[in-house]
Amino acid sequence: YLAAPVRYTCKTPKKVGNWVICQDEPYTIQPPCLVYSFGINREYQFDDAMAKMGCEVHMFDPSMKEKDHMRGTAAFHNMGISSYNTDAFLPRRDDYVKDNQTWKMRTVKTIMKELGHENRVIDVFKMDVEGSEWTVIDNMLETDVFKFIRQFDLEYHLFHDYPPPEEYVHFYQVFTGLREIGFREYFSSQYKRETKRGSFRYQTDMAYVNALFDRTSKSTDQSSTH
Repeated sequence: YLAAPVRYTCKTPKKVGNWVICQDEPYTIQPPCLVYSFGINREYQFDDAMAKMGCEVHMFDPSMKEKDHMRGTAAFHNMGISSYNTDAFLPRRDDYVKDNQTWKMRTVKTIMKELGHENRVIDVFKMDVEGSEWTVIDNMLETDVFKFIRQFDLEYHLFHDYPPPEEYVHFYQVFTGLREIGFREYFSSQYKRETKRGSFRYQTDMAYVNALFDRTSKSTDQSSTH
């Protein structure tokens, strides 16, 4: 499914840093707009580009070990995204985590509440969290926050040791769950694929539009919240 043909043809894709957004009507991104960006690794091209477009940008990455701060008009938060709330998350060692660390982690629903964004429309939600996306998406489906998201960019990961293969069937259900609530992929790019025993690795960038998004159904009008 990660290599399947896209379900929507975007006529006006726009490259923003290392990611892409769709500028077709009715998905056009323009001010006032709100952007959540999870997983930065000091690569700010996407965040800077969205801020330059006039969007309110919030960046999240606890692995950078930086305090909350402003980068121009964009806000950096020293916290990560998870399927549960904790101030004592112990991350697995990988290409980005070389030593023992403890992270502050929050669910999307909690982050929206803590930032005062309850019922706000998130115009672009970008996530690159090295394999944790599967449980995060599962939680987002359960807590019904996808109804607030217009465009969804993420990188899917499967590593030889994480997540565990016995969870793959459930991940398939998570993946198809996005389609069931109206998300249509318009961009898909496999850029890393290894199938050798002990080094299995599969990474795919994917971008979605929310075909069922209905701004009028949100209790808070977007134009009045920026």
